[in-house]
Amino acid sequence: MRTRRPIIVFIIIAALVLVLALVVVLVSLLKIQQVAINHAQPTYQAKELYSKAVDQIDHGSYATAEDYLKQALTKEDEATYRNQLAVVEYRLKKYPEAIAQYTTLVTAKQDLGFSYNGIGNAYRDWGNHVAQAEAAYNQAITADPQYIAAYSNLALLQNTEGNKAAALKTLEAGIAANPQSADELRSIEKTLQAS
Repeated sequence: MRTRRPIIVFIIIAALVLVLALVVVLVSLLKIQQVAINHAQPTYQAKELYSKAVDQIDHGSYATAEDYLKQALTKEDEATYRNQLAVVEYRLKKYPEAIAQYTTLVTAKQDLGFSYNGIGNAYRDWGNHVAQAEAAYNQAITADPQYIAAYSNLALLQNTEGNKAAALKTLEAGIAANPQSADELRSIEKTLQAS
């Protein structure tokens, strides 16, 4: 019996060493596999992320598009990406975030008419921010007198607020500043005059 005990102990120790060796090998293989997976995952450039965002927008997946655009902006602070992010956040009804994106564009003096108009739209739709919306539309008109959307948005807001005379005056100013391309403004003017 005495000779069996050392053999049993030896077998148990050998089995434990074998199990431990297998665990070490499996852990090593898992680490190697994880490294391979991490290297296989693509890292996208800003333009590729922007392209993916546009695809998501085309499919109405604004939350996914927002994520791609934010990633693109961390790689490259491009006005086009920020414009699109502002529009996406506006569509997601994230008005303060949209205003922040447009304000960044204004600070960088990028697309001033578009950016101020976007600020106006966000304030208008956010609720109880009529004065800020009007101010932003007026800034859009001052920054870019050819930006027709700012005239129509301001006029429609003024009319909604019960100031039809101011709305008509805004439309007249827009038509005078853009006589060749003011069909939309003329259409709104006729509608307001008829009401």
